[in-house]
Amino acid sequence: FWLWSGLVWLVLAAGSQLRFNGTVYESIQLPYNLIKSIFPISAIRTPERFNLLLVVSMAVLVGLAVSWLWQQRQWRWLLPLIGLVLLLDYLPAPLPMWELPVSSPYLAEFAEIEPEAGVVNVPMGYDLAKLLLYYQTLHGHPAVEGHFSRYTEATYAFISQEPILHRLYPADDIPNAMQPELFTTFKEPIPAIGPALRQLESTGVRYFLMHLAYTKPEHFAAFEAQLPLIPIFKDEAQAVYDLAQPRPWQFQQPRPLTDEVDLLEAEVGLTDTAVSLHLLAQLQNLAGVGASCELLLGQETAVSSPTVLIDPAASWQVGDLAQLQLALPLPGELAAGSYPLALRCGGVEDVLLRESLLVDTTGERRLVGVPVNAQLGSAIALQDVRYWFKGSQLHLSLHWLAQSAPRQELKLFVHVLNETGALVRQLDVVPCNWQCATTQWQAGQEIEDVESLELWGVPAGQYQLALGLYDASTGERLPVEVGGTAVPDGSILLSAPVVVTATP
Repeated sequence: FWLWSGLVWLVLAAGSQLRFNGTVYESIQLPYNLIKSIFPISAIRTPERFNLLLVVSMAVLVGLAVSWLWQQRQWRWLLPLIGLVLLLDYLPAPLPMWELPVSSPYLAEFAEIEPEAGVVNVPMGYDLAKLLLYYQTLHGHPAVEGHFSRYTEATYAFISQEPILHRLYPADDIPNAMQPELFTTFKEPIPAIGPALRQLESTGVRYFLMHLAYTKPEHFAAFEAQLPLIPIFKDEAQAVYDLAQPRPWQFQQPRPLTDEVDLLEAEVGLTDTAVSLHLLAQLQNLAGVGASCELLLGQETAVSSPTVLIDPAASWQVGDLAQLQLALPLPGELAAGSYPLALRCGGVEDVLLRESLLVDTTGERRLVGVPVNAQLGSAIALQDVRYWFKGSQLHLSLHWLAQSAPRQELKLFVHVLNETGALVRQLDVVPCNWQCATTQWQAGQEIEDVESLELWGVPAGQYQLALGLYDASTGERLPVEVGGTAVPDGSILLSAPVVVTATP
């Protein structure tokens, strides 16, 4: 009985598919796959739990074997060896059983920083929370979420009712049998970021710990949309965000919207019918509470509806962050030309944005940035460049014109140069983030090339952006001319500097 029962538990513990030496053979289905939905097997939920029953059967079999050996005088000498093996089995030695999840050495230092301050793991989610509990053994901070075998709506009440956590919870990893509305009712960005961060901090939560190996692009986009923060630490494994210091660095100079409110970031988008603007602002004086903004096209060719930026209903403090989405419906007919975009807040002087709306003679519309009009080699022209920041990431949009079909496989370089001209960061990529090779460009084709470059960790100072194209096989840069004048080193310098400052 014990032998056959042990074999049954062993087969069931193996799971749904055959696995050998780390390789899963999906085509070979095991018996557990046939009965996993039948009660009481379904109540066990995971095949690994059959290992407990396997141990019971094995223990009885071992006991029977020891009893038999005791009765066989010539084999009794094996009993001390068996006892030694059992002792070795209980030896508390760190034997390598599996590869540990990737982690940052910084977590040891993080463990010493306000150990009682709570941490939110990013990305959130029921299944991933089990794995992320491992990191709590490294940093020791109390953590939001975790793993519960038996839970109710009350278990997740804090997450579902806390505005920031509710919005960050992924819709594709909700606990089983829970109502999706508990976590997906609100997804629009929180306008009053500063008050929302303070509310979360008042509950004992101080940090967001982002695990980059498990953060999908959609997770990061959701986090960035809700919390346009800059980490206090970042490496290839983890990024740490501090609610009490949401932006320890600025990667561009703040611009006054009013005497009381500064503009930190502005991201412009375009649809078929409207121009959109996402802006991030910082309150410098409480007199700015109640300020509203409008988005202007050209000389008031079109004006968006006024929208409150600093909502008086929230509890504001000096230094708080606020974000706002503005939409400017476009007239059905616009004459060909360039229409600058501007922001007007509080009725004071308009703040001119870097972008303009360009309407060509066919009526096609597009956003353009700083005119460059550079000739690269004999086949390609760079018409304009616009760039913007989201947190510590530099985003660029370049408009190329293929005057003839390029024959070379070319790569784009973007260099960040310090005040001495030394290279501090760089991007080397096939245009369109590896998606539109130059050998596929057709004569007369216009290409919008959107790229991004991480600048976190760049020391405070003033930097210049330089870019160009080079042959992917030889590394030789294409010659550049602007207005008929050759540009040294085939490198186009953008006029506006990038200024990185540390926030006091």
